[in-house]
Amino acid sequence: MHKKLLMNALWPGYRKWIALAIFLVVQTLVVGFVFTQWWVMTIAAVIGVISAWVFAVVRWQGRYLHQHRVMAQTISDLIEVAADTPIIYLTSSLRENPIALHKQTENPLTVIDLYNPQLMRAGQIGRVRDESHKHTLTTRNSQIEWLVGRIDLLPVTNNSVRVLVVDQLITALSDVANRTILLDEVRRVLAPGGQLIVVEKTRTPANSWTFGMMGMGNWQTVPAWKDILAEHRHEVIDWQKANELLFVYRADKAATGAAAQMLE
Repeated sequence: MHKKLLMNALWPGYRKWIALAIFLVVQTLVVGFVFTQWWVMTIAAVIGVISAWVFAVVRWQGRYLHQHRVMAQTISDLIEVAADTPIIYLTSSLRENPIALHKQTENPLTVIDLYNPQLMRAGQIGRVRDESHKHTLTTRNSQIEWLVGRIDLLPVTNNSVRVLVVDQLITALSDVANRTILLDEVRRVLAPGGQLIVVEKTRTPANSWTFGMMGMGNWQTVPAWKDILAEHRHEVIDWQKANELLFVYRADKAATGAAAQMLE
């Protein structure tokens, strides 16, 4: 999906909003200059600064979400399996990410779409998903299988998955209870020692001031993500920063003895 289409999905009609902001700034400046009301001109300056900041934040977010190859490379660096090992990929929006991962690893890939507008922040996620599905073909590669599932019932048997990728699903779920359901279901299907790869928006000192006013409510820091995964018996053994917005964590499924020790 083109970066401009992604930006429009993140912020519908952003061009119109920017045009309106420019119009308001110019009009307010003219009124303030004509009537020599400096406080009016100050308002114009404030409107201009806020509009520019919002546009920059949306543009940066679109840029980071658009880095499919970077994300695929980061995931690939954390996975340690043979080339013929199947990978299960859970997502709710962007199809480009799993396609990029398959190009990077060439492992057989099953993509399971867990999108549910009743459980997720459907506005932005739904728009991004719609644009991605319009501009991505899913039938070109016979080694990628596309399925539909639910957070409480993945179409996979118990203890059978060696590698499972969860792409930005935890923060997509607005209810903490639903996140627990998803992570418990992930544990059910992972084989002992199976590799869980979690791609998530992560709060850092560098991005907090940039994205802080744009909905970082359920973003977590690196230590917090480690604790969340440990609570569901997934031991984080490595993590990498993909870009300023997304981090990738590898959390292997702990064996029975190790899991019991983690919960003490």
